Amino acid sequence: MLKVAIIEEEEIAKDIIFELGKLFQGKEWMFQYFSSISAFLKADEQDKFPVLFLHGRYNTPRFYDSFFLQKEDRAVIFCQEKTTMLPTSFEKFLFIDKTK
Repeated sequence: MLKVAIIEEEEIAKDIIFELGKLFQGKEWMFQYFSSISAFLKADEQDKFPVLFLHGRYNTPRFYDSFFLQKEDRAVIFCQEKTTMLPTSFEKFLFIDKTK
């Protein structure tokens, strides 16, 4: 079963869940919404999430180094208003433009 974590504003999270439901139709998956990064980190200790949607405000080197680079099997998708290019060492990070 694919486990998806979402740390985003409530309205954006609803849109993500709706679109994922269409994409994963017929497949086993689940999501969990988190209102803060600390709540996610507590849950992630016990239940691993291979897909993570994050608010664009977490698009900082501090978060890459502290939380995500050590998780090689995790895909991180930032939801932000402007796509920012990262150095090539960060290929596992994706960006979606939440204004569209």
